[in-house]
Amino acid sequence: MVDSETENIKAIIGNLLRKVDNNPSVKSVISAFDPFASKSSNCKALNSPKFSVENLEECAVFLGIKVADKDNYKLFTKSSLSTRLILSLMALLPAKCGECSQEYVINHEPDVEPFFRCYKCFQGAHCCEINRKLHEAIAPLNTPGGFVWLICQTCHEQVNPVEPRKQRSRHHSESQNTTSEKSKSQSSVTFNETGLQSSTGVACSEFLQWKCSHGIRGNKLIDGKRCSFNHPRVCFKFRRSGNKGCALGDRCDFFHPPICPCKNSTCKSFHPTDSRAKKKDKKKKPDPQKRDTGSSQRKPKGSDFLELRDLVLGLGTKFKEMDTKFETLKAELETAKRPEALLQNPTPQSYRVLVLNSRSFNPTATSSARWKVHDLMGHLEEERLKGHLYPFVAITETWLKSYHRDAQLQIPGYSVSRSDRGNRIGGGVLLYSLDSIPTTSINSHDDGICQVLFSTFSSAKFCVAVVYRPPDASFESFSKCLKFLNRCMEQLDDPDYDIFVVGDFNFPQINWQTLTVSSSVGSSESNKSAEEFLNFMSVNLMNQYVNVPTRGANILDLLLSNNDRLISHVTTRSTVMSDHDMVDITLTINPTSASHSHINLFDPNDFRSLDFQWADFDKLNKSLESVDWRDLRESCAFEEFPALFTETVHGICQANVPLKKPRTGKPSSYNSLRRKKAKLMTRLAAARCTHDATRIMELERSLNLVSYDIRDAIENHLDRRETRAVARIKENPKFFFSYAKSFSKVKSSITLLHDKSGCIVTDKKGIADTLQEQFCSVFSDPNCPDKVSPNFPFADVKSPDTEVQVTKEDILEAIKDIKMDSAPGPDGIPAILLKRCAESLSLPLQLLWSESMKTGLVPKFYKMGYVSPLHKKGSKAEPVNYRPVTLTSHIVKTFERVVRKSMVTYLETNELLTGRQHGFRTGRSTLTQLLNHFDMIYEGLVDGKDTDSIYLDYAKAFDRVDHELLISKLERYGFHPSLISWIKSFLSNRDQVVVLDGVQSFIAGILSGVPQGTVLGPLLFILFINDLELCVTSSTVGFFADDTRISKQIGSLGDCKLLQDDLDSVVRWSRSNNMQLHEQKSELVVHKHKPGDLLQELPFFPLTMSYTSSAGEALYPSESIRDLGVIISHDLSWSRHICETVTKARSVASWVLSVFKTRNKDVMLTLYKSLVRSILEFNSPVWNPIKIGEIQAIEGVQKTFTSRISALKNDDYWKRLKEMSLMSLQRRRERYIILQVWKILRGLSPNDIGMKFRETSRRGTMAITPPLVKGCSQRNQSLYDGSFAVLGARLWNMVPAEIKSLRTFQTFKEKLSQFLATFPDNPPVRGYSCANSNSLLDWAGARRL
Repeated sequence: MVDSETENIKAIIGNLLRKVDNNPSVKSVISAFDPFASKSSNCKALNSPKFSVENLEECAVFLGIKVADKDNYKLFTKSSLSTRLILSLMALLPAKCGECSQEYVINHEPDVEPFFRCYKCFQGAHCCEINRKLHEAIAPLNTPGGFVWLICQTCHEQVNPVEPRKQRSRHHSESQNTTSEKSKSQSSVTFNETGLQSSTGVACSEFLQWKCSHGIRGNKLIDGKRCSFNHPRVCFKFRRSGNKGCALGDRCDFFHPPICPCKNSTCKSFHPTDSRAKKKDKKKKPDPQKRDTGSSQRKPKGSDFLELRDLVLGLGTKFKEMDTKFETLKAELETAKRPEALLQNPTPQSYRVLVLNSRSFNPTATSSARWKVHDLMGHLEEERLKGHLYPFVAITETWLKSYHRDAQLQIPGYSVSRSDRGNRIGGGVLLYSLDSIPTTSINSHDDGICQVLFSTFSSAKFCVAVVYRPPDASFESFSKCLKFLNRCMEQLDDPDYDIFVVGDFNFPQINWQTLTVSSSVGSSESNKSAEEFLNFMSVNLMNQYVNVPTRGANILDLLLSNNDRLISHVTTRSTVMSDHDMVDITLTINPTSASHSHINLFDPNDFRSLDFQWADFDKLNKSLESVDWRDLRESCAFEEFPALFTETVHGICQANVPLKKPRTGKPSSYNSLRRKKAKLMTRLAAARCTHDATRIMELERSLNLVSYDIRDAIENHLDRRETRAVARIKENPKFFFSYAKSFSKVKSSITLLHDKSGCIVTDKKGIADTLQEQFCSVFSDPNCPDKVSPNFPFADVKSPDTEVQVTKEDILEAIKDIKMDSAPGPDGIPAILLKRCAESLSLPLQLLWSESMKTGLVPKFYKMGYVSPLHKKGSKAEPVNYRPVTLTSHIVKTFERVVRKSMVTYLETNELLTGRQHGFRTGRSTLTQLLNHFDMIYEGLVDGKDTDSIYLDYAKAFDRVDHELLISKLERYGFHPSLISWIKSFLSNRDQVVVLDGVQSFIAGILSGVPQGTVLGPLLFILFINDLELCVTSSTVGFFADDTRISKQIGSLGDCKLLQDDLDSVVRWSRSNNMQLHEQKSELVVHKHKPGDLLQELPFFPLTMSYTSSAGEALYPSESIRDLGVIISHDLSWSRHICETVTKARSVASWVLSVFKTRNKDVMLTLYKSLVRSILEFNSPVWNPIKIGEIQAIEGVQKTFTSRISALKNDDYWKRLKEMSLMSLQRRRERYIILQVWKILRGLSPNDIGMKFRETSRRGTMAITPPLVKGCSQRNQSLYDGSFAVLGARLWNMVPAEIKSLRTFQTFKEKLSQFLATFPDNPPVRGYSCANSNSLLDWAGARRL
């Protein structure tokens, strides 16, 4: 069926369903009809046991099919009736002409009954030539095997083109309607030897000799007259095969005509059909489909029936020929080795919803239910191949916890939404939804008893709520659940949403036939909840559609909806995943909003189609070295060389690198068991029809065994994957961590966005264009009137910049810095090709970039960037929450590294970069920036001063860098003119295109900004804001890229005035530099030296601490703020940061233990060190705790994790640390502090805190510990003593001189670890008695004593 007629087909079927809205049996039969399936599959569906003969007969009456005569004699069996029903429905659909293959046209009007023409009335009218708007007439004849009763459009008589043997209907003209009933009522005739007939009437004597010219019915007009005698009914078997056909002989109730012995084909006497077919001299019958229907034809004597039968036989032959051609075409497709998956993506024939109480969907490696995710995945795939697509799959009783990642539950093509039970085991709900149906909003409810998940899909105008109510749920808890559902439905922006509420409600006491609650079944609390539930359904006009038991004899899993037209039928089936049955709901609509998944075939003219993992690099290098690159360069213009270079390299790669093999779609190891299970289920269904108890029992037993075999196969498959990853933990750690991280994050695409007008965009091209518009909207205006040229003085350089010289060694060094798995740019050249063929490609790259630097021109070929949108935070439906990351060619990135190295050398040599910038600089990090900031705060505390910090937020800072201002600043910093010209060319006339799942947006020019994702981008940005420090005269400014903070020690109101002036100066700088400062997002944090001051209780006190923006809005102090990954509290307490860090580490630890089944020591330690411990130690020198409770909380994570290692689970924590040679986290934090002091001493990190050292003869280099400050409060002194400046100096001084004198970092770290191992390491943990705080200072003091 062509695509243009799909809506017409839907309208026809929908019209029928509306007309039978009050007749469920007829509705169920019509809903089972699939217009896109074959006749045989449809007939098989209607002939299944779930449809009774009575339901089929009701549907037949509705469609105008005569099922019985006036004596109530049934004309059809169930099988033949199913065939006629399907053909009747197919007759409503467009069909093709048998001769010209043109489509008939149906002008179907919803309120008009379709009429059809009988064969006689149809003769002489060829639809596709004479009148294309005629209703389809011959469609029931296009499929052999059975025909339907239709209504003739011309004469309005009921027609049956091929009449049943037992009772035939006759098609009469208007003049013989009176005699038709008399002939129909004639049941049988008997004959004597003379041929006389019984009293039923006088037989035509000429007919008895087979010579009546009026034909076998006697209704043929000859000279305006018809035969007035009765024509007895002829024996059908005798007519076909003579005496061989009818074995009854004279005892037959029907007339046997005398057989003519001649072999003359023109003889008009009676000849049996078979005998005529065997005559050699018989002329070939003309093909009924090939005759000219418009010309007069001489019909075979005696019957229209023969003519129709011949027509059908001819059509049947053509259908067989078509089947043969189809099989041939299919074989050709297989021979062409097209990907199997292309043939395994059938168009969905039905859309369904699956509801299941899983009784644990826990994917933990040690869980007995971990196989269920894969089993469900296999079930959905099987149904998809059958043409059944499940847009939604609802799971209850998932038993999941927050540490379970969505990646562990991922099913390809589906998104995961969850509501887990928080405070106890069990419970929880989950919803799988197709990626093609973008989720607009997700709301969840969990009170520790009931869980609800409410998901909205705006593009489909659909809402799905998944509910789990345990049997012992209180009335109060369930009432909260229903109130939550009501609130979610009230918040919908459109009343036309279709709503599904599914889940396990555990209400066995509700009688769904009468909608009453039985008080004898449940408790009074449960019955009260049931009454409330029924009231909820009534108020929201919802009905419940599951009418068969889902567990035992009870209906526990329910489906509620406010639109019964959405539901075709509901079935249940048993499953090995639960003691609940699986509820399968067939929908009447298609809720998907996008095309179905397809396989992306690789472009053979692209590098991405080549599999470099299997490339012959020796041969590839030889081929590249054989190219005369200098001659190739001279053969074309400079702008043409990049394209020619890329084309040449690609041609060589095509000859030496194999093509990637697309997925073949071969089944996994346990899919063969699934096929075996499907066959057993088919046999079991057949055995139940025959009521063979022994056979049924045998098949059920086999089916159960296969189900368990599938479960074991899934678990074995998962174990093998884990074993392979664990075996490579040392030789190939990248493979191991790739396996681990595959369960950590789900690669999700952007499926929905809101455009500028607030409308929802769902198609990929529209989403890409919307993102492109957003990214372009943030560019700064080059003609901004507030822009002012930079006026800071030219740099006083010690060593002038020189022209960048491109050498082969520079190219090779730059290529080494490229990561092997880096994504390619628009030219497609992969990183592995550059790294493995670096020597061979260094010459053409040197030629290209040497000329580029000399001319100051960057080829346009390398100015295109593919932009990948990266979500930052907030709603994923808002384009403003995405950051553009540009993918450029590795070829230009290679030279960018050469240029960057030259620029950094010049900047560091002449000390042109401000020391306050800690981003994108060697030796500086978030740690060095925070250490500097807190040193200032602690110094203020001991000096009796507050510290006020204002955090600034720049909007899209990287994208708003003004190119003209940046070039002016580069000139003032003294860069070489050739380099400035090259950077100007590098930034100007650039284009970008957003790429989303292979779909590209429109191409847009870049007006401002430095491309994020390039090598030079970060350096150019910090150069652009480098002069911001000059406008802050009285305060201290701190940078980490665009994260900016202004701080000042406050001793008086005058200091506040100075900080306000510096804030105003920063605002003016932003405007003059064409940058946009989000002043409303600025935050203030005040660290007071006297937090308990009574002045804070005064109502006007906040006014003395506030600052104002340029718009006059006040900045009031915040309790805390997240600064570079660390939560900073106004009172300098680390409790909140430590609590959040411990919570995150516990979650990751639980996830690790759930992913891996093994408890091997090496595997567990590798995972712990890389994934868990790194969270607990991030920037720990800044927030190193001194409170015992906080130390215990952090140490508890490592204690719990190590207790899960099977070989050590019976040892106490201190003993485990020794056996694993593992330091406590407390000891590692102190070690980290010592390492940072060594970096400061050796100049590898900036000494912004002013740490001082002195040389001694006996103890080597000693750090000078800051002295105690007189008059300082105990609180402030205690905080200062725990600071890095004080604690770092004290820890450093206990290290032996021979270790402190080491010059290499790696050697120093190893010797330090050996030294620290000489001290006991018994950290404070709950349940253990400690001799001291376990600090190195305590143990060193005890050793000295």
